[in-house]
Amino acid sequence: MKQLIKAAEELNELFGLDPEIVTENVTKEKLEMDIKAAAEFIAEDDEFSSGTTTVLKRLGVFEVDKEVSKKILKEPEEEEPEEEEPEEEELEEELEEELEEELEEELEEELEEEDYQAIYKEIKKASRLDLNERTKALKKIVKTYLVFEGIVGSIAGKFDVAEIRQTMLNILKLKGVKIMEKDEMNLKPKPEKPVKTAKVEKPAKEKKEKKAGGVKGPGVIATIVETIEAAGKKGVTKQEIWDILCKKFPDRDTESMRNTINVQVPNRIKKERWPVGVTEDGYYYKA
Repeated sequence: MKQLIKAAEELNELFGLDPEIVTENVTKEKLEMDIKAAAEFIAEDDEFSSGTTTVLKRLGVFEVDKEVSKKILKEPEEEEPEEEEPEEEELEEELEEELEEELEEELEEELEEEDYQAIYKEIKKASRLDLNERTKALKKIVKTYLVFEGIVGSIAGKFDVAEIRQTMLNILKLKGVKIMEKDEMNLKPKPEKPVKTAKVEKPAKEKKEKKAGGVKGPGVIATIVETIEAAGKKGVTKQEIWDILCKKFPDRDTESMRNTINVQVPNRIKKERWPVGVTEDGYYYKA
């Protein structure tokens, strides 16, 4: 993850990207996607650090050619006996092995820096929270630590909190962390015993009125559409729409609603409902 951040920062500085590639509070997948998008600005004579070159090659942005190989492997000039230049294929193979070794060493260093015992304590602390807060805490832990890089995709959208927690503990166990037996047990909280109350029979008319009054309000997508329409030509930003959804649907997953906004605004609404315009400041309105 550190190597990706360094590569993104180098691209920001080299190309003067506006907006810049975001490097804080972002997932590995998002960072890789933004780096690939910025790669369209790369020219043949652009030079990068070996770390950034490693990242670009690993993401499939470009294949290392002979000229790039010379830039990376260039050593201080010294007077030495002339030697035959290696074949192009041999040079590429040598470079590829060197880049792979460098990347593996960097990943190992990052993994060694992580305190697995401290991560275990964070998981235990998160387990004491209520379901919503526990879900957010575990997602944050998975995104923060490189040791859980392989399961980041498992926390997209809805997921089984108990199953993810157990997977995280299994990963730490493989790293040598001693997991307490009680922490490995996926115990569900015991349901509270219902308080016995005297049965009160309600008149049939009252029951019918209650059913008739149960009108369901608009859902998330309908609320997004209504919010844009209500904003008029002034428009509304995605952040403002998200704030409204969070207040209106406090029980929904906030990140899931943010993803829904990105899918609907503006492409899906344009396709299924009506044209959507956007100002330079990012305000969306019904065109």
